[in-house]
Amino acid sequence: MKFSFWGNSNFSKLILNELINNNFIPNLVITFSPKEFGRKKILKSNPVEELAKSHNIEIMYADNINEPIFYDILKSKKIDVGVVASFGKIIPKNVLKVFPFGLVNIHPSLLPKYRGPTPIQSSIINNEATTGTTLFIIDELVDHGSILGQISTQINLDDDFNSLKQKLGLLGAKLIINLLPNYVNRKISIKPQEEELATFTKKFHFENCNIDWSQPTINVYNFIRALSSEPGVYSYYEKNFKKNILKIIKVNFVVDSEIRQKLNQSYITIEDGTIIQDQKKFFIKTLDGFLELDIVQPNGKKPMPFLSFYNGNQIKKLI
Repeated sequence: MKFSFWGNSNFSKLILNELINNNFIPNLVITFSPKEFGRKKILKSNPVEELAKSHNIEIMYADNINEPIFYDILKSKKIDVGVVASFGKIIPKNVLKVFPFGLVNIHPSLLPKYRGPTPIQSSIINNEATTGTTLFIIDELVDHGSILGQISTQINLDDDFNSLKQKLGLLGAKLIINLLPNYVNRKISIKPQEEELATFTKKFHFENCNIDWSQPTINVYNFIRALSSEPGVYSYYEKNFKKNILKIIKVNFVVDSEIRQKLNQSYITIEDGTIIQDQKKFFIKTLDGFLELDIVQPNGKKPMPFLSFYNGNQIKKLI
């Protein structure tokens, strides 16, 4: 069996690295060429290209994926099947037909649930107890093709986007190793997705990720742990009669009964977003509880413990 691997992100790299570690090495890696970064316009490879080069795997660049020459060169490679993991570009219909067994995609949700660009973030925001990874055949619709296999996993309370992405990526590699040879040898059956159960996700943009502290504690916590890495979440604080953005990098879920006992005033009278200090710890009021403020990032500065930020600002509330 000859297979190609398509990807360019850190999620792609995670999966490719796990395949390599298990001696399940692709015959060809398809990714994008190095891009210029910074004022000096230094060419920088993406994580997948760097990994492929370090293991002497043949690389084909997909910058001209819509041109006939790309199709012709790819067809000449005589690859049986392609594996796609966070490729980030629409693959043309004619390219899908190059491989006798098509292209299979690793999607970090239990399809048909959470189709689209943000399945990991959306499953956390919606307080799902479980999620998983799906291996399916790419067709002309978004995350729509027939399923080869799935593996589920729990979403723990301390999981965030990065930890869950790691889990789901490793499950994706496991699916490829266990199922791809049997699929090519026609030893497993595929099943269509149940269209009536399909749900769809949307992209999140930083400007729309202002934290609403008046929401229930679990909702605020899920929102932050889902989006603090990508695209980032923030709140405002006032200083010198000016509103300033504060990125919230990490909060901790706490048992707030102890905090309530320490308060001298009624819990109900405390406004949402109010910061409560308990020695060197800081808690912020939500609709029905508290979260511990852990790591934050002021504009133009590196992430820091909230204590360090507080020592220089002495703020009482986030809005």
